Amino acid sequence: MNRFNKKLCFAILTAICLNGCIRTQNYHADVPNNPATKSTVYYHFDASDPNYSGKKDQYFQTSNAYEAYVEFNASGDPYSDEKGNDVQLKNAMGLIQRVKHPVAGPARKIALYVFIHGWKNNASEETGNVWGFRRFLSEIAAQHCNEPVVGVYIGWPGAAIKGDTFLTFWDREPVANNVGANKHLTDTLRALLQAAKGSSYNDGSTAVVVGHSFGGIVLERAATTLLQEQLANSAASPAELFLLLNEAGAAAIGIDFLRQLHREKVTYNDNDHHPHPLLLSMTSTGDVATKFAYPGAEFLSYKREKTTIYPVTDEFGQQNSLPYNILTAANMVALQNHQIVPCTTPSANGLKITLTAKSSYCMNPIASALNTTPYWIMQLPQVFVPDHSSVFQAYMLKLIAAVLQDSAVTSCTGNKRLAAEFVRTSPPGRPSLKKEQ
Repeated sequence: MNRFNKKLCFAILTAICLNGCIRTQNYHADVPNNPATKSTVYYHFDASDPNYSGKKDQYFQTSNAYEAYVEFNASGDPYSDEKGNDVQLKNAMGLIQRVKHPVAGPARKIALYVFIHGWKNNASEETGNVWGFRRFLSEIAAQHCNEPVVGVYIGWPGAAIKGDTFLTFWDREPVANNVGANKHLTDTLRALLQAAKGSSYNDGSTAVVVGHSFGGIVLERAATTLLQEQLANSAASPAELFLLLNEAGAAAIGIDFLRQLHREKVTYNDNDHHPHPLLLSMTSTGDVATKFAYPGAEFLSYKREKTTIYPVTDEFGQQNSLPYNILTAANMVALQNHQIVPCTTPSANGLKITLTAKSSYCMNPIASALNTTPYWIMQLPQVFVPDHSSVFQAYMLKLIAAVLQDSAVTSCTGNKRLAAEFVRTSPPGRPSLKKEQ
């Protein structure tokens, strides 16, 4: 072990001794006669609740939603009972089926939202991401009118030290990779999406999956696997949107899939030929963790992949693999294909996000972008997300809501677009991949 690694280990051990470690555990295991530990609950969010409302920013919108938890250990294995059953996944899928098929009524469409948390978080009630996701659910559920909303929170050991500020950033990355690379996570996500949307993902229900920070690593690994399955089978997309917020993972994680989208000229357009994001990666300009600390640490890491020199410049103007190995996708200018700027009117195929009566932004395509795929990659102005962790802010919720409205995911908005198509246009004659609304 070199001197730098010894010093780093000593610093981490000192911090653990001073602050105390956080024990890896299942926070939402079902315990008989203890409703506080139930892995599925029904929430009525009340905007008038004085605990969560204020003059400037109501924490909750008045709405209803169901909530479930599925948790994994540091190896990426799900928690199971003494018989080896994945009880949380079973409960979550049971909840989805009960909501879709009520006893006293016909089957109905639902909206499923899955969230994978990131660094310094887990599935405990004390973690900020749990309450942030509930805030997100209340905002989105308010836009689904009579369509039931189910939220599934996927937990993993993203927090290691109490009061940690930065020391576990590199310690938690391999754990996120373990969870994302383990087939249990992909199988779980597939099962949840099929429970909501049918075995072919086309029964009329909708789904959105969000990954934050290291949770972006977890999500991107699983999402690309599921999407590659669907591209190979010429079938519907598993989810209407996969959203990566402040992803703390190298661009190399998704570059093969991005190249596949580029090579096969995959599009994700509605019937009016209006493009929509299939994967959407956004990182705040105020996120110093992924902008500076991550590339610096990756460059110095002895585990970093060896740099490959390309015989010719690749599709995105790169001469070697180093940028993909040390930069996150949203911080890599060569991969960015959209920008969010102050505006009054969006450009062609742009999207307007109104924050206040006097403030609005537009998500516009970059005309000169080399990345022309439905994997949208961009920087996020700090007004939406001030730093690495604070993702569920009011303005960010407005931005997400605007994207979902434009993609016809939310059910009670005015100008809904027609059904989208997930299309491979090269080679000629490939069948369309359609998603039903």
